[in-house]
Amino acid sequence: METLWNDLRYAFRTLSRKPAFTATIILVLALGIGVTSAIFTVVNGVLLQPLPFPQSNQLAMIWETVPSAKIDQNTVAPADFVTWQKESRSFEGIAAWTTTIANLVGSGDPEQIAGHSVSGNYFSVLGVHPTLGRLFAPEEDLHGGPHAVILSNNLWRRHFGSDPNILGKNITLGAIAYQVIGVMPATFESPYDFSRAYAPEFWIPLAFSNEDAQSQSHTLVAIARLKHGVTRASAQSEMEGIMAHMQGLTSLTADAAGVNIVSLEEQRVGTIRPALLILFSAAGFVLLIGCANVANLLFVRAIGRGKEIAIRASLGAGPWRLVRQFLTESLLLSTAGGLAAFFLVQWGVSLLDYVRPVDLIPATNLTVDWKVFAFTAAASLFTGALCGILPALQGLRPNLIGTLKEGGKSSSGGARSRARNILVVAEIAIACALLIGAGLLLKTFVHLTHVEMGFSASNILTLDVSLPSSRYGDAARESAFYDQLIPRIKSLPGVESVAAINGLPVSFEGGGGGFFAEGSTEPKPLITAYRIITPDYFQTMKIPLAAGRSFNSQDRTASESVAIVSQSFATRFWPHESPLGKRVKWGSDGPWMSVVGVASDVKLDQTNIRAPRFVYMPYTQVPVAFAFPYELAVRTSVPPETLTSAIRKEVAAVDGQLAIAKVRTMDQILSTSIAKQRFNFLLMGLFAALALALVTAGIYGVVSYGVLQRTHEIGVRMALGAKPVDVLQLILKGGMKLIAIGLAIGIAGAIILTRAMETLLVGVKPTDALTFVSISALLAGVALLACYLPARRAARVDPIVALHYE
Repeated sequence: METLWNDLRYAFRTLSRKPAFTATIILVLALGIGVTSAIFTVVNGVLLQPLPFPQSNQLAMIWETVPSAKIDQNTVAPADFVTWQKESRSFEGIAAWTTTIANLVGSGDPEQIAGHSVSGNYFSVLGVHPTLGRLFAPEEDLHGGPHAVILSNNLWRRHFGSDPNILGKNITLGAIAYQVIGVMPATFESPYDFSRAYAPEFWIPLAFSNEDAQSQSHTLVAIARLKHGVTRASAQSEMEGIMAHMQGLTSLTADAAGVNIVSLEEQRVGTIRPALLILFSAAGFVLLIGCANVANLLFVRAIGRGKEIAIRASLGAGPWRLVRQFLTESLLLSTAGGLAAFFLVQWGVSLLDYVRPVDLIPATNLTVDWKVFAFTAAASLFTGALCGILPALQGLRPNLIGTLKEGGKSSSGGARSRARNILVVAEIAIACALLIGAGLLLKTFVHLTHVEMGFSASNILTLDVSLPSSRYGDAARESAFYDQLIPRIKSLPGVESVAAINGLPVSFEGGGGGFFAEGSTEPKPLITAYRIITPDYFQTMKIPLAAGRSFNSQDRTASESVAIVSQSFATRFWPHESPLGKRVKWGSDGPWMSVVGVASDVKLDQTNIRAPRFVYMPYTQVPVAFAFPYELAVRTSVPPETLTSAIRKEVAAVDGQLAIAKVRTMDQILSTSIAKQRFNFLLMGLFAALALALVTAGIYGVVSYGVLQRTHEIGVRMALGAKPVDVLQLILKGGMKLIAIGLAIGIAGAIILTRAMETLLVGVKPTDALTFVSISALLAGVALLACYLPARRAARVDPIVALHYE
C-alpha cells in the first residue's frame, strides 16, 4: 500500500505539471464514459429493470392474427375472449381491457380522463392489489350490477387531494355515478399501452351484456397468467386448437385465423431492444475512439519520458514496477474522467428525458441508480486499463544504453509508429461505421417526413370529445349532438370546415371487423378498419375521392344505408369492376350498405408501406354496435392553436358536462408518430459527430507528432533540393494511406452494422450506395484536412532551423 500510495503521489505530481494535457485527457474520457453511461441509464431502465408484477415471467399477451393482412397482433373480439376463458386450460386466468374515455364531472370544470374497462379478474391476473380499498367483487362485473370504480394514485392525489376517506364516495364519470372502492399504488402502471396515448386514471368493470359477449368487434387487449409448469409453446398449441375449432363453427373470424402468445417482457421491450442495443453499441464505439485518442497521447508522452524510464530502470526498478507506474497514471486519469462523467450523466439523462419518445421510454425509467453508478465506475477502470496498455509497454523493454547516451535523440521507432498508426486506423474505421449508420437514420427520418399520407395535415386542429353512453347511447342522440356542435364551430372566424371521426388517420384507434362484399371473389369476410364520419370529413382532411360522391344530408333519411370504401378495399374485393352500387356489410348480421364513393388510400402512419383497407360510414346511420365519433378535426385559415378556447366554449354551450382533451394540430400528431426515428437519429448523429471530432483530433495529433519527429529529415530533404510541395506530398501520402485503410475497414464494418440496423430503417436499404459514398467522402475530406494542416506547417519550415533541430 505504501508503494501504491507513492505511485499515486508521483502520478499526481507528474500530471499536474502539464495541466492542459491532463485536462484534455480527462475531457475526452469524461465525454466517452458519460455518453456510454447515459445510454446505459436507458438500457437499465427499459431492459434490465424487472417488470412491476409478481412472477412476471408467467404473464403473456394474447393477440389474434390476421394472416391475409400480415397482422400478428390484432386486438381481440369479446366473443373470442369469452370462449378462451371457458375452454383454455393452460392459464390461471385470462383478463382483458379496453380504453374508456369519460368526463369527470361534479367539482369544477369537467375534465376528460382516460381509463380502462377491465374484466373482473384483471388485477388478480396481474397479481396486484390496491393501496386503499379492495378489488372488484364478482357481482360488479355483471351487466346491470353495481357501478364500482378503482382510481389511479395520480387521479386520487390530483383531483381528490389524497382524501383518505375517498372509499365509499360516489364520483360521476359521464352521467353515471360510480362508487370508489379502491386506489391503486403510485407504482402501478398498465401492463401494456396498446393505444400509445392513454395512461389509465381509473378502472371500471367491463360487465358484458349477452350481446357484448357475442360481439366480433375487435376492441379488447388480452393478458393471461400461465399456470406453473406450462410453457408458452404448449399454451400456443392449445390456443391454436381452440381458434381452429371456433372458426369451424362460424365464418366471422375466418380472417383472424390465428392466435399469438407473446411474453409480457417481450411485448414491452421487443421492439425497443434492437434500437437501444444499437445505440448502446454506438456509444461504446465513441468510448473506444476516445480510448484510442488518449492511448495515443499517453504513448507519445511515454516516448518523451524515455530518459526518465531508463534512469528509473538503471536504479533498480523492474519492468513490472514501471508498468504499474504507467497504469497508475492512466487509472488516475480515468478515475477523474469517470467522476466528471458522472456529472455529465445527470445532464445527459435530463437531455434524454427532453427528447425521448413517451411510448419508447417511460420517464420513471430514466433514473440514475446504483447500477448506473457501478457501470460508470467499471467503465472508468476498464478505460484506464485500456488506455494505459501501450504506455505501459514502454516499461517492459526500456532502452537504457541508447537513451542514456549523451546527446541521444528520442526516436519513435518503427514499432512505436506502427502502434500509433494502428490506433488511428481503428479510430477512422469505427467513425466510418458510426457516420454511415447515422447517415442511414437521417435518410430514414427525411423519408418519413416526406411520405405521402393521403391527406393534408396543414392547418388542422384536432381534439377529443367524449360522449357518455348513458346520455348519448344511440345514433339519434349522438348525431343530434354533432348536428348542433359542428355548425357552431364552423361559424367561428378562421374556420374553413369541421368534421368528426372515431379515429384520426394517424391513429390506431377506431374499429375493425370482418366485412363481406357483395359480388366479390372473396368467399370469406376480411378484417377491415372502419371509420364513422360526418359529411365534411373528406373535405376537411383533403382526401380525394377517386370515384362517386361523399356523404350528404340526404343519406340521413335514405331507405338503404350507404358507405364509402378505400381504394385498397375496392381493389381487393372488386379488382376489375366498379365498386359503385355494390354492397358491403359488417359481419353476417349487419345491414347491407350501398357503396356510393371510393376514397383515396390513407396510411395509419409513415412507417406503413401499404395503406390498410377502410370502410367509411355516415354518423347518422351508425349501428349501435359501432363506436361513435369523438375526435374533431377543424381546418382553419388561421394558426389552429388560436381557436382552442373558442371551440371549448362552443362545446360547453352544447353540453356543459363535456370536456375536450388532447388538443393537438395534425402536424404535431405526424411529428409524434415518427418520434422514435427522430430519437434514434438524434442520438446516433450525436455519437457520429463526437466520433468525427475525436478522429479529426486523433489524426491531427498523430500526423503532427510524426512531422515533429521527422523535422530533421525534412530539413535534410529541403537542403538537398526538395520543394515545399514535395514535403507536403510526403506527409499527405502517409496520412492518406492510414485514411484509405481505415475507410476500407470501416465500410466493411458498416455493412455488418447496418444489417443489424435494418429494423430501424424505413424506405432505405441498409447498403444504400449514396449514403456509403457520401459519408466516406465526408470522412476522407475531414481526415485529409487534419493531415494537411501539419503537412503545410512542415512544408513551410526553414531548412536551417530544421537541420539544427535536436
